Amino acid sequence: MGKEEERKQEIGYRFWLRVDEMRASLNLSVMDLSKITGITYGVMKNQRTGNIVPKLLDAVLIANALNTTCEYLATGTTGDSYSDYIPFLQNMEKTDPEKLRVIREMLGMDEKKKRFVSGSGVMIG
Repeated sequence: MGKEEERKQEIGYRFWLRVDEMRASLNLSVMDLSKITGITYGVMKNQRTGNIVPKLLDAVLIANALNTTCEYLATGTTGDSYSDYIPFLQNMEKTDPEKLRVIREMLGMDEKKKRFVSGSGVMIG
């Protein structure tokens, strides 16, 4: 296996690792994710076990189903300013959910459209 193929395998491995982390936090099985996205179970299973990054449209469907972004699944980063507040939000979520709700409201974050930030387990916006 050449260096380029190894690099692709590593990227695919990390992509699916993040998908699995997000799935677990939402209590979704691979079959559940397959049904939500419309991606056949066989295709998803083959991509996971082969460390293959899915096509862009499939990656978008997966990210949307997991309430995250393709950027996060592909790179592990979000590129948004909310990432700086993860430790604060994690602590707030544990100690005072009502204050966190007020902060979300002040920032114009819709409770029904929450998404994970950097795989932190914290839901925002």
